[in-house]
Amino acid sequence: MIEYKTLYFIKMEHLALRCNLTLKDFCGRMKSLIGLSEFQFDSENETEWGESSKDDLKFNVSRPYEEGTLSDWDNTVPENCNYGISITKNKID
Repeated sequence: MIEYKTLYFIKMEHLALRCNLTLKDFCGRMKSLIGLSEFQFDSENETEWGESSKDDLKFNVSRPYEEGTLSDWDNTVPENCNYGISITKNKID
C-alpha cells in the first residue's frame, strides 16, 4: 500500500519595508544575520525576488521595479515600502 502525503505551505508572516539596498545586497545581509542558505534569484516584468530557506522555513524577498507596486498589490502595505518579505513554513499532513 502506498501512502501519499500532501505538502502545502502555511503563510506565517508577511513584512513590508523601505530600503535603498539592491536586492542582492539586502538578501546578502539577511543571509548573514539569520544564517540562511544561498539565495536563488529570479525576475519578471514587474518585480525581482530572491528565495532562501533555513530548516523548514522559506524566505521570499520581493522588490518591485516601480514605486507603489506593493501597496497596489496589497492595500495593507504602506505606500513607501519597496520590499516585501514572506516567511512560510512547510507542513506535511
